[in-house]
Amino acid sequence: MPKDILKKYLTGLLAVIITIAVCTFLWFVLIHFIKMHNHERVLSIIEHDLTYEQDKLDEQMDTIQSLINTELLYDEDMGHMYERACEIYSIWGDDVSYYRYLGYALYYLEKADEKSTRVNIYLNLANFYINNYSFDLAERIFDNAKALIPLEDIENAQEKSYAYRIQSLIELNNSEFEEALNSLDLADAALTGPETAVYAEAYFAMNDANRALVYVSSGHYDEAQAIIDEYRGHPLFSQEVYKNVLMRDFMLPYYRTECYLAALNLDQESTKKVITDFMDFCDENGFRQHELHTLLWVVNSVPPKEEEVIITVSGIIYNLYTELFTEQSESYAAGTMAQIDDAISEITTLQNAKVHNTHRNIYVALIFFAAVAMLSLIYVISLSWKRDGLTKVYTRKIFDADLAKLKKQKTEYAILMMDIDNFKHINDTYGHPEGDKVLQTLGAILIGARNRDTRAYRYGGEEFAIIAIKDSISVSTHIAEGIRDSLKREAWTFDPGLHITLSVGIASGSDADDVVKLADENLYTAKTTGKDRVVSSVKQ
Repeated sequence: MPKDILKKYLTGLLAVIITIAVCTFLWFVLIHFIKMHNHERVLSIIEHDLTYEQDKLDEQMDTIQSLINTELLYDEDMGHMYERACEIYSIWGDDVSYYRYLGYALYYLEKADEKSTRVNIYLNLANFYINNYSFDLAERIFDNAKALIPLEDIENAQEKSYAYRIQSLIELNNSEFEEALNSLDLADAALTGPETAVYAEAYFAMNDANRALVYVSSGHYDEAQAIIDEYRGHPLFSQEVYKNVLMRDFMLPYYRTECYLAALNLDQESTKKVITDFMDFCDENGFRQHELHTLLWVVNSVPPKEEEVIITVSGIIYNLYTELFTEQSESYAAGTMAQIDDAISEITTLQNAKVHNTHRNIYVALIFFAAVAMLSLIYVISLSWKRDGLTKVYTRKIFDADLAKLKKQKTEYAILMMDIDNFKHINDTYGHPEGDKVLQTLGAILIGARNRDTRAYRYGGEEFAIIAIKDSISVSTHIAEGIRDSLKREAWTFDPGLHITLSVGIASGSDADDVVKLADENLYTAKTTGKDRVVSSVKQ
């Protein structure tokens, strides 16, 4: 090779390498700035409390999903978005999505080494299991939180107070009354400083309501009654902000304690009213576990004397057992720690595969780039007008050229015109990327079905064609049926139960015959007589 040509070649190759390097650098810079911009959007979402209006929840979920789908987020931001999505799914009552997204949130937050939000997630999970009387699971989850950050080292005052309150509930279940009261004192002590002013009143009330529950459980009835009297008629009972949290962590322990105290006073009428109000509260807000346990405590501690009351209470308890058995079966089937672990495992596998593929591609590119760069360019240029970029079969231009050549040679041939049934519906329902996968799959089937006497083409859109010559003409229907059957039996990741069908029209002829028109007419017949069939005018 002459030196000047070699010099130009090497210069061009170096220019390509430098261009790729610069473009790669600029790409990473662009990605960084996009992530910074998205970080600000994430902050604007998580810094505002969730509203309970359905339209606004839908709007925020759309925003969250769009940010997640871009994948252009820092790991911490991705974790925060999944965690906020969890809160929305919780409001909607979608347990399956709640647990799955909770696993995703924990994965990204662990990857980012973001401990505070992970602790809060574990605390919410522990509280969930406590309210479902699954205390073994609650302790396990609570231990996870403490392993991340010891309670005394939690910096956020709100989170620290919440953590000690959860600890007190676990201690109460274990009949460790002194320890439970001490934990609640620590929960109060955490609420210091001007930054706690916004939520301190509500958190003190939550701590006091749980303190009253500890008192009544340990036989300190006067202390429990004093707290009940102090908060009777308090504005927190009607406050809309943090309504769900207040119902769970303030009103629920308050009403339970009130029931216990009313029963202990042996005033049947007073007890009946308090318990009826408590039952209504539990039924309206999904606290039937607490309703059952409270009724059982009252019946066992202060048995009713009237037979009618006994029958009524027994019926209520039986119904609660039945309902809770059904709900527990469904809830725990959909949402257990196994579900969360599976979600973490799933996304870990996907991310590891993505990293592995990225590294592998980089190594391959570095090793082979210099040797194949120019040859690849020449190869792409030479084939770009021959092969369809998506399906890898020949293009319409090649079809026209091959057909003209056969007509000129007066060679007998057959044309198989085929069209994917209801392809527009597939694009509209699953999206164009999934529609492209269908086209790619059909292209692969056509390539796999070829022989030395057939050639496959993309005729346009979802329409494909095969030209068959010689012995393949007589078996053209068999070839078409095989392709149709292969596509119909294909399993689709985006909808495993979907069956995509193909209609095929076949005709044969030679130089002067308009075989394309005849094949199109047979294809039309296949379409109008039920689809998913082959219509042929070729003698087999």
